[in-house]
Amino acid sequence: MIVRAVLLFLAAALTLYSETFKLYLKDGTYQLTREYQVDSDRIRYFSTERGEWEEIPKELIDLDKTDRERKARSDVLVKEARDELAALKPEAVNALLGREVIFKLGERAMPFTAEGFLMSFSLPNFFFHATTTYDILRHRGVQIGKRDFMGRLNLKK
Repeated sequence: MIVRAVLLFLAAALTLYSETFKLYLKDGTYQLTREYQVDSDRIRYFSTERGEWEEIPKELIDLDKTDRERKARSDVLVKEARDELAALKPEAVNALLGREVIFKLGERAMPFTAEGFLMSFSLPNFFFHATTTYDILRHRGVQIGKRDFMGRLNLKK
């Protein structure tokens, strides 16, 4: 459940900045794209259907509708993650200590204790993927920094 919640948060971030989405035109049609750039009176976008960059006049694009849909998709994933985390009870998580966890990858089965799985597999993988997501978002021009990655500091009061 914890892993699912974390993955949902990462998916929300990637939904906004890497998945294919609809770039809506004002006539009601759309282009499937992975990314777009506004360049004065033109929109340059990567067409996932044709696998190349294309341009279209800005006045033909409904940017408000495009951005609203992308945000709505992200909001759904964030809400699901928050709901999953809110449903966790500390007693249920603590009861997992010492339990056997078998992680299967194809034909291979790797036995762990719950805490061994968390500390030597899940957390390192989480930080790898969180860092990679952060790097991808920064590379795509998202204005985030170290504080966004680390979160609020828990200072002594």
